[in-house]
Amino acid sequence: MPQGSLFTYAPASAKPKPRPKTLASARRDVLDQLDDGVLCPCCGLFAKRYRRRLYAGMAAALIALVRLDRDSEDDWHHKRDVAAWFRRRGLTPPSGPLDGGDFAKLRWWGLIEEQSNDDEKKRTSGLWRPTHLGVLFACGRQSVPSHAITFDRNCEGLDGDWVSAEDCLGKGFNYSELMGSTP
Repeated sequence: MPQGSLFTYAPASAKPKPRPKTLASARRDVLDQLDDGVLCPCCGLFAKRYRRRLYAGMAAALIALVRLDRDSEDDWHHKRDVAAWFRRRGLTPPSGPLDGGDFAKLRWWGLIEEQSNDDEKKRTSGLWRPTHLGVLFACGRQSVPSHAITFDRNCEGLDGDWVSAEDCLGKGFNYSELMGSTP
């Protein structure tokens, strides 16, 4: 090989990685390996199916939304209103769901719904309200599966033991203190 060549030669024993023959077969290969995680052979992005737990901060944020909705004349609420609800009561708002995107994940269990967005300048409305199921769950009258199975930010189904809001809160929050009087 000439000195300074831009190309190198692979040894005769090296074989290129087999590539899917069609987009459909690549898609099938990726979908078959989602539980373990896989690099997409088409775009190189990592794809994985996740099992997301309904955790204490999410349950506390839902209870606050239900209480806020009951006490307010507004039909829809922003998560900053939920955080303010905690602070007005001298409580520390849960950081995960109210600082990040975990609040919106409550929709995977059917516990909240988002107002439609009519503003083309915004990705979402950012306004939420509890569903009937969400109110029942927050009030301790309904249980839901403990985990959501997700891929690409979408819920593919629910799984796990059935849990109540009080089960989810664990020792991190006092259910009676959050609920006050039952809505």
